[in-house]
Amino acid sequence: MRSRKIFIPLILVCLYCLGAEAQRGSKPHEQLHFSAEDENVQRPADIQQDAWKILQKDSGVQNVLENENLTAEQLPRSWFLASAVHLGGPQESDLIVIARSELMGANLTTFLLFMQTPKGMKLVLTAPAHDLFIKSSRSHGHRDIKMFAMTAIRIMSVTFHYDGNQYQKSSSSDETIN
Repeated sequence: MRSRKIFIPLILVCLYCLGAEAQRGSKPHEQLHFSAEDENVQRPADIQQDAWKILQKDSGVQNVLENENLTAEQLPRSWFLASAVHLGGPQESDLIVIARSELMGANLTTFLLFMQTPKGMKLVLTAPAHDLFIKSSRSHGHRDIKMFAMTAIRIMSVTFHYDGNQYQKSSSSDETIN
């Protein structure tokens, strides 16, 4: 009976993933799902210099650099994957950066969303998760974000809405698997 209770939430997560795949059908070139387990992204992108400087100053990155006896200038680009995304519209070129290597945790990674502005790239969301989904729903003209994390006994999800300046948590759930 216990194993059955574990599989039901996992099936729900899988169904959600399939729904995201169906959304992708309208824009096959747009990657809408990113996972801590993926070694590659569908639309790889270079991390622009202004976004790179923000990454070098990130407190989590700084902690790992210190543990590895590296300076911010020595930050390995191999510690990140990046993909072009369109949060506001097709003419906008935004960036999702996925922490890899030494920056990953157990069964999760940190996702960082950068939005293109007239002054350069701006960090609008940093959050740890196992999966990130870019949804078709919008807030203030920008696509909503949903993230999932799982443990052996819990499934957590958080939805983020854009408030005109940053992505803010709008709802969350935390379910215990019995």
